[in-house]
Amino acid sequence: MSIPDQYLVDGGVAYPVPKMRGLAAKMGLRYEGVKIRDLLGGSLGFRRPGYALSVEPGLQYERGRDTWSLNIPVAFQRNRKRSVPDQMQGKARDAAFADYLILVGYTRSFLKNGIQKSEGIRR
Repeated sequence: MSIPDQYLVDGGVAYPVPKMRGLAAKMGLRYEGVKIRDLLGGSLGFRRPGYALSVEPGLQYERGRDTWSLNIPVAFQRNRKRSVPDQMQGKARDAAFADYLILVGYTRSFLKNGIQKSEGIRR
């Protein structure tokens, strides 16, 4: 087994939904994967390297200090790479990519009235 390096790049835009205070519609791209070789440590252990590129629609609702989000990235490009052991053995192993994900998030701000006391910054 191996503890592989993983990466995730996620970006997009959000637009307020008219006549629905606190609600925003989001659209973005998500690029995630597992590297073939580790930056630190050995690369000979089992891993499933590759990447997926997804379009990521979503919703975000903010009320007071609370924010809820729902994102559903849908993969449109997937590429399974051969790991170092696969290359050494001349094999190609299976791939495991999800067609879509359902990501639900919750965030709570602990700043009171937008004031950060340690730095005295006001929003």
